[in-house]
Amino acid sequence: MASRHGAREPGTDGSDFKYRESVASQHTTSLAVKSRLKRYFVLNILVCLGQVALYVVSSLKPFTEAPKLHPEPWQALLTVSIAASFTGLAALPKNRSGLLRIHNVALAFFGIGGVAWGVASHYESVMDLWDGVSVEEVFGIPKVLLVYNMAVLIFALQMSTIFGTRKLMSIWNYRKSK
Repeated sequence: MASRHGAREPGTDGSDFKYRESVASQHTTSLAVKSRLKRYFVLNILVCLGQVALYVVSSLKPFTEAPKLHPEPWQALLTVSIAASFTGLAALPKNRSGLLRIHNVALAFFGIGGVAWGVASHYESVMDLWDGVSVEEVFGIPKVLLVYNMAVLIFALQMSTIFGTRKLMSIWNYRKSK
């Protein structure tokens, strides 16, 4: 390949590429983790908006007689975790690890705490289902199974978010220590 200044210098075969300047690995890793965290934050916001939609739909006149749609108190606590997701989104552009710490505490308290409250509040229904006692059903499926399946998915999302933020903070601290 010819350069602007004529032919290539004799004696160079192009194998000196490993001495050229490159992007530090923590920058590329930080970018990859940030993009994954943005998806987690958006998913958590969608879960919370789904809870808000449940509250709105349950308060509408045609649905007030349907006891299956009424939200439970633990879902309100879970909905508050939307603030943690917005805090996490605000922390990413400027690498603000303090905001990510606040996000982790809020998500652990409101998100994981809400899921744990929901699982604990439906424990008796699980035992009834296990013993063969009739339990409340939604579309032919026991409601407690739906609650537990959603709880597992939401818990996995929130733990992935917390572990991702911890990894990102360790990357940022690595950069500060050098």
